[in-house]
Formats: sequence, structure tokens, C-alpha cells
Amino acid sequence: MDPFLGEIKAVGFDFAPRGWALCNGQILQINQYQALYSLIGTTYGGDGHNTFALPDLRGRVGVHQGQGLNRYVMGQKAGTETHTLSAAQMPSHTHLATFAPTSSSPFTANVAVKAKDGLGDTNSANAHYWATGKTQSGPTILNVVNGYSSSANTTMASDAVSVSVSGGMTQGSVTNQATGGNQPFSIVQPYLTLNYIIALEGYYPSKD
Repeated sequence: MDPFLGEIKAVGFDFAPRGWALCNGQILQINQYQALYSLIGTTYGGDGHNTFALPDLRGRVGVHQGQGLNRYVMGQKAGTETHTLSAAQMPSHTHLATFAPTSSSPFTANVAVKAKDGLGDTNSANAHYWATGKTQSGPTILNVVNGYSSSANTTMASDAVSVSVSGGMTQGSVTNQATGGNQPFSIVQPYLTLNYIIALEGYYPSKD
């Protein structure tokens, strides 16, 4: 049975029989294949004045035209055999960060103690400041009263209070470890190589 003109089929041999051509994207003359040109036009290439092209299925698979998962039109080419992931396409993950200390120094703390340079107005230490007290004599003892003040107007000597702080400051740098080789990887589906041929002769298909 003769094929339809423009029919494409897969064959297991490595040549195109008489009346057929390999689907290798060849450029043909319109005046030599007017009937075939009337069916496929410049869908697969050519200038449309003198030439047109056959489909090129080398390294490609066919996809039925129309709206499927996406919309595909006749002659559309897309896809690649390899892909390199960008940072935006990578799954969420973390990297090892390494801290490298370079120097350290002791930590010094300075404490200012507020006081009242004058006679205090209370003898309660709770929530008050040190102040100058007055002595009150008794039969056998001397009591210092009003040794605290509710306000302060000076700062005591720096050695009035001793503060000990342990530890120190360490300087250094943090290095975020780089990972990955930024190399393309194959996204080709499992395949078996055959030859695809297109009929240059045959029945002219009718839409009726």
C-alpha cells in the first residue's frame, strides 16, 4: 500500500527507500516537490519562494501538536540535552561555615559608682546612693546616721568598687564553604536510535 504524501515513519534500517527521504532537515526545491510543499509549506524551514525544508528529527522526539500539558504548534523546536542548575533552582540547603580566629584581647570593664557629696538624708541603703553621714554620740557608742541619699551629684573613685569579668574578645573571619561543580548534567530520557523517513511520493491526503 502506498503511503500518504508527507507521511513519517520509523524504520530499523539505515537508508531511505526510493520515494522516501530521511528526516534530516534537507532543503528541497519547491518546483520539484510542489505537492509535498502544499502540505507542509515552510513549517520546518526554507524561504517559501524557491525552497522548503523537511523535518529534522535528528536527536529529537516528536510531540503531537495542540494543547496538552503545554501548547505545541507544528514545527516548534525546544529542549536541550543538558542543563546546569542555577542557584534559584537548587533545593533549600545549608553550607558549612568555618570560623578562623586571628587574635584575642582581654576584656576590661569600667564601672562608675554614683554618690552624694554631702550629708545624706536617709539611713536606708535600699535604692539609694552613698552619701556623707553624720555621727551621733551616745553614752558608749558613736552611730553614723543619714549615710545614704535619695539623689546623687558626683562619682566615687574608680577603685571604690572592684568588678571582675572573665573572658575576652576574639577577632577572626568566617568562611562559607563553596560547594558544587557548576557542571551541566544530562536530562536525556532513555532512548533507542532509529531512522525516521518521510514520504516524497504517495497518496495526496484529503481532509474529507
